[in-house]
Amino acid sequence: MISTDQPAVEMELPGLSSSRGLVSTWRTRQNAGHSISDAGARRRTVAALHDFDPVQVAALEAGAWAAYYRHEWWRFIRLGMACARQSFGLPWRDTVRLSWLVMRANQHWSPYPDNDAARALATMERFYAILADRHGLLLDPAQAARRDLAWWRIHRELQHGLRSDTAALEAALIAFWQIVYPVPEVDLSAAARDRAVAMEVSDRWIVEGCHPDSPLLERIRRALTDSYAALHAAVAGTPVLAQ
Repeated sequence: MISTDQPAVEMELPGLSSSRGLVSTWRTRQNAGHSISDAGARRRTVAALHDFDPVQVAALEAGAWAAYYRHEWWRFIRLGMACARQSFGLPWRDTVRLSWLVMRANQHWSPYPDNDAARALATMERFYAILADRHGLLLDPAQAARRDLAWWRIHRELQHGLRSDTAALEAALIAFWQIVYPVPEVDLSAAARDRAVAMEVSDRWIVEGCHPDSPLLERIRRALTDSYAALHAAVAGTPVLAQ
């Protein structure tokens, strides 16, 4: 997710439960020792958190960033679904729900300076409640959402000259990844640095007018590829924080 300053488009998808209901369900299932009946399916989806393809995920996310800034929302959600499928390995029904929630959170966050950070946070909490339930992850959806939005906020401050370096952004990215991967900070630093580079180039592309044929888009894709490759190397063979 990268923030932009243009007004968001309001869209709704029926059938999504409230954040409170999802989080309550998640907590109830955790307390009851809930597990997915198909243990093999859970192992496969958890494995996807390690076995993603850095090149494919980076290309999909770079395209999603471009669609986001150009407010091409249906293209954004199509690319987001493909990216989520690659990253999380979940069934398509869950992939669609998660992708929709990410788009809605981005739309709530999008306007500047009068965005709706509270609704963005609540939407991402719903996202992490579903993700935790499907993967059996030992994470608190509220904490995960807060850490996710922490780097969104820091990036926005960089965009508007309220910060002058990326150290805080890189630290926030590392803290966010460590929710799922029990990996030392030093092992995640290269991935964070390369992702910060991708954001910096993206910001330049925005200033230059978000042209769809800009050579900067390829530089964004390469930086994201480097970031995902470094993340993949850092987390390979490590456990995720799962039940």
